[in-house]
Amino acid sequence: MATTEVEFRCFVGGLAWATDSHTLEEAFRPFGEILESKIINDRETGRSRGFGFVTFANEQSMRDAIEGMNGKSLDGRSITVNEAQSAAAAAEAEEGSAAAEAAAAAAEAMVGPVAAAAAAATAAAAEAAAEGEGTDAIAVATEAATRGGTATGGASGPPRGTGGRIAHVASLLGY
Repeated sequence: MATTEVEFRCFVGGLAWATDSHTLEEAFRPFGEILESKIINDRETGRSRGFGFVTFANEQSMRDAIEGMNGKSLDGRSITVNEAQSAAAAAEAEEGSAAAEAAAAAAEAMVGPVAAAAAAATAAAAEAAAEGEGTDAIAVATEAATRGGTATGGASGPPRGTGGRIAHVASLLGY
């Protein structure tokens, strides 16, 4: 029997490698009661992946933290703070392959209208990985994401749009 529990989580991106959960919690404490702060580490290396989450006790604290911390400096790095995607998408990445993790990382970085496409891509990648399709999971995720977003690309940096970002992550992983 599943329970529906509302979480008030912020995604925090652009973190310095040295930022730990305690530092993250201390930076966000002025905005309200924190239930959890977590830095996401690479499974293989144990090194920070440069992002984390802060879970607040109530919605107003979360909203205040997003407004107060987005674009601010933490440990010498300008951070991005957004409302996090559902925990279900993150749980899929925990159980999935590298392809599902890459798609989840891309989905967590998305906001606005492309977030739904990124979530669909995450689910598609996790499903493909669970079915043993291996590296084909990236192709499935890119296809699913491209249906909901555009891969417009730019002169420098990763392509913009959900499909382009996932394809960029895939190319970085060597798929």
